[in-house]
Amino acid sequence: KDGSINFKGVGEKVRKLIDEHLVSLGVDPKIPPTELFSENFIVQLKKQKSKRSQASEMEHAIRKHCKVNWESDPTQYKRFSEKLDAVLKKYHDDWEQMVLELETLRDEIDSGERTGSDPFTDLIISIAFDNADAEQVQDLVKPVTVKVMDTLARNIDGLNFWERTELVDDLSSELDDVFVLSGIAELSQHSEQLVSEVIALAKRREQDILGS
Repeated sequence: KDGSINFKGVGEKVRKLIDEHLVSLGVDPKIPPTELFSENFIVQLKKQKSKRSQASEMEHAIRKHCKVNWESDPTQYKRFSEKLDAVLKKYHDDWEQMVLELETLRDEIDSGERTGSDPFTDLIISIAFDNADAEQVQDLVKPVTVKVMDTLARNIDGLNFWERTELVDDLSSELDDVFVLSGIAELSQHSEQLVSEVIALAKRREQDILGS
């Protein structure tokens, strides 16, 4: 399922071992995987003969979806990945219950609802406050996020912005000022990483920023 994995050059014996392992899980390697939110996903899933193979199909589809979408909302997809790992650990030999729990997780992801604040606020909190309770610091961080979003919208609304390094450098400097001058010690201390991660997220969510 992971398109980044290339088996070119792998010996025939290794290929055979991989295929045999997949078949042992109930997954036919000759059948292309169905995307997690495809209308046919559940239909194809139910065609798997065993709950173990259904669970394996669900696990890998969810993991792939999280990997593909991670950069567009790192904090949210980290939560989903952690929930996935928790389900696998808790129900490691109860395949029927695992399938039910993974179906619930799939529905949660598909709903599009966020359990935190917004992608930028959540990202800032996750970097600067580490394991702190996000809800406790949201009110503290949100005014800073407003300034961050204003700074992003004001700067990136230009032709080929991301290819113009001098403009990106100017944006980085402005964002650094926002964090350093926020009056919040944690943001000032992590300003370099915050600037880097916020810019990376802004690249993925440019249309959301300009449309807001």
